[in-house]
Amino acid sequence: EKGNPIGEEYTLVFIENFILEKTKGVVVTNLSTTQLVDDVAKKHNCEVVRTKVGDIYVAEAIYNLSAVVGGEGNGGVVYPKFHYVQDSFSSICLILWLLSYYNTSVSELKKQIGSYFNLYKKFYVQPDKIYVIISTLQETFAEFDIDTTDGLKFFVDKKTWFHIRPSGTEPLIRVIGESDNKKLLDEFYKKIERNITKYI
Repeated sequence: EKGNPIGEEYTLVFIENFILEKTKGVVVTNLSTTQLVDDVAKKHNCEVVRTKVGDIYVAEAIYNLSAVVGGEGNGGVVYPKFHYVQDSFSSICLILWLLSYYNTSVSELKKQIGSYFNLYKKFYVQPDKIYVIISTLQETFAEFDIDTTDGLKFFVDKKTWFHIRPSGTEPLIRVIGESDNKKLLDEFYKKIERNITKYI
């Protein structure tokens, strides 16, 4: 309402918070989505299950786990009481409903939820270099507990993480990072960048 875009990640987070206040249950999202999802779920004593990136993986997990809500950081939300697909119209309806219910504004909701520093980068690479790059990064950051469900995801500390994954549709590697400490986020990103660009 102030003309400042807040980012598509908040669509899921706002709706998640609203749904969990009414119905406790599992929340499903992908590995690249903001940890604000976890913060909100923790506040409501609920579990977050993370999947590979892709609406089909999220939808399948929502169905199999009987989750109460889910979605991805791109703004796509799945509310199973409606159906098991990401649907912009139902997301708009839910956002309007919660704004009316709370009698509040988007900026006020964002203030209540909080925020992190984020980065989204992509590197175009030759397809035959992708495996080499991912393997190199896995060795470089072997000191951390790495989730290899979909590329590489690891936490540097409790609030700083990176997800590095090959695109499923283009010859590129995506790097997503998030932290409450911008200096730490930038420091580790530079290490990742160096290990990718030497193969480009």
